Amino acid sequence: MKPTAHAPSASAAAPGPSFEQAFAAAERGLRGALLELMAAVGADPSQAIDIAKQLGLDRHLARKLTHIALGERPAEVAEHLPGATGVRMVSAAFAKRNVPAALLDDWKAALACFDEVVATHAGDRHGLRRLLGSLSGGDHGHASRKAAFEANASVWGVHARVRLNLSVFLPSAETPGWVDALAVSGLLGLQRLRPRTSWPLVRQAVSREHETGDVDRLLERPLDPAAVNGSHLLRAFSTVPDDALLKTTTASGQIWELAEGPVGLTAAVDCVFGRFTTALGPALARAEGEYADAMVGLHTPQEVLLLDLLVHRDLPLHRAPAFHMFSRLETGVDMPPRSEERHRLPVDEPVLDLGQAPPAMATPHIPDYPELVQTALSYAGHELSEFRGWRVTVPHPPIPTAGTLRLPLPTREPTGS
Repeated sequence: MKPTAHAPSASAAAPGPSFEQAFAAAERGLRGALLELMAAVGADPSQAIDIAKQLGLDRHLARKLTHIALGERPAEVAEHLPGATGVRMVSAAFAKRNVPAALLDDWKAALACFDEVVATHAGDRHGLRRLLGSLSGGDHGHASRKAAFEANASVWGVHARVRLNLSVFLPSAETPGWVDALAVSGLLGLQRLRPRTSWPLVRQAVSREHETGDVDRLLERPLDPAAVNGSHLLRAFSTVPDDALLKTTTASGQIWELAEGPVGLTAAVDCVFGRFTTALGPALARAEGEYADAMVGLHTPQEVLLLDLLVHRDLPLHRAPAFHMFSRLETGVDMPPRSEERHRLPVDEPVLDLGQAPPAMATPHIPDYPELVQTALSYAGHELSEFRGWRVTVPHPPIPTAGTLRLPLPTREPTGS
């Protein structure tokens, strides 16, 4: 049987524009058409009062038009474009001012194009907000993360006011050319929302990969020699009762949990842990592009993450770190997100330079934080004035994730240089 030739199917045709491309084009068209209409009636697009007066609209609707006309982000159209009734009121108001029919046609065509992009890529306005919130690390992202925090707290029955993680890099006292690490981490204002809820607080398991590819367990000890039962708890900065700490031993290490107990603000506890790890890794890169991560795994609903990094002045680590947040849904809790760009989330909070000699450690989230930092450093025999620091503050960080301050390592100098 002779094969029959077929025309290419629709699915084989060249793909259309991506959502980002289509949405950006639609919002530009809508903004441009609106600005043309405002110019035709002599309305100042920056003044909601003037727009309301010129068009006979209420100020709330006029303010929406101002945001659309002057917004610098494509998402602002989605945030402020009125619903169907409001759009009809705006179109009717311009028509009453006898603007050129061509300008009204452009406005209606731009609205139709915008609605088509929404229907094609997001289904409806609600889906559009969800899509933009997932793509953006800006205001949409913040709102989505706050909503996720509220939902996760309700589902899991627990939430914390602050997730703290301080990483300190020091010249190794035992292995020249390597880095020792001091780490302070904890959950402050941790509340149970259900009485039968227990919650993992800290996982004590660290490994090191050698140049040969072999992996072994690092030498790790509690920062505070008086820590209870090897829990690494910093008792001076914790309010959790000793009998509320449960220890579970697994193949990959130990997990300390908050036991079941009373709910609400009156039963909230602070749980701060400190550990010291020797010879965490080399201070110089073995190849171009290597880095050191100050990383914290996030699995508790929390209002804010405070992620700090201190680097000793005698280490050759002088470049500022970059902040990344990686999903842990795909990688699991035991796999570090080593340059896994496909797992990176759009959480783009700025890295704050805390300065040096000494860095400014004060924060409104933890009133006694400078004292906590200095106490932790004193356990290792150091002073704050020896360090330079950086900080990232993340409101309502998503879970499960890994928040990471990534510090570029300098390239190893040639032998004999």
